[in-house]
Amino acid sequence: MSLESGVIKHTNLTGGAPAFSGGELLFLDPQTVVVNGCSGRYGPRSAQELDLVVQAFANSGYGVWSMGFDDEVNRPSPFVGVLPVWVS
Repeated sequence: MSLESGVIKHTNLTGGAPAFSGGELLFLDPQTVVVNGCSGRYGPRSAQELDLVVQAFANSGYGVWSMGFDDEVNRPSPFVGVLPVWVS
């Protein structure tokens, strides 16, 4: 099946149902990802929620870098302007 937009989005992953949390994901190689929570619809509401998502990727066998959560502005940090943290 091909996607009309050619882009994977929350709505075509969940079939239109709500998602636990969303954001952006960059693959550095087949086993290593960089995760942020920057989503217009399903972004994490707290650092703890982002940590749960990041840990789920780590528990699934990926090496994970997290962009983290900016508590001062109450939103996830983007890919630009912040150094990622390795999740072990």
